[in-house]
Amino acid sequence: MSRQPPGTTTPEILALPRPNPGPEPWGDDAGGAGWLVVSLAAVAIVVAALGWRRRRRVAPPGPLRVADDAPPEDRLLGLCDRLRADLAARLGPALRARTTEELAVDPRVAELFGDDLSRLVDILTEGDRLKFARRPAVDLAERLPGWTAWAATRR
Repeated sequence: MSRQPPGTTTPEILALPRPNPGPEPWGDDAGGAGWLVVSLAAVAIVVAALGWRRRRRVAPPGPLRVADDAPPEDRLLGLCDRLRADLAARLGPALRARTTEELAVDPRVAELFGDDLSRLVDILTEGDRLKFARRPAVDLAERLPGWTAWAATRR
């Protein structure tokens, strides 16, 4: 026998009744309600999945529409957006997510534009510079009419 310090009590061990009866079966009246709950939950899951799928299918945005009297910066950004939308329409929507450098080395884009690939890259690079650095490196009022006319012939 082990000795316990004075003033401590021995913990009482609880034992389950033997034999363990286990879970009680559902009665006849609860079975119908259980199937109803499961059916409603399944319908709710299907409806939620269809709604989620419908929300995910959003049409890609069209090219930016810019007025003719807009500032040259806005017209350049609209031109870049239209060129990217045209590329995506011809070669697939994945091209909208590519950078200008990735488009410049893509063989499908090079095949489509041929010798004009450098002009496309110049326009998109200038648009990127304007979009991210907020200042163009070239005189847009001088270069934009030629770029716009070139883009109109590429359709």
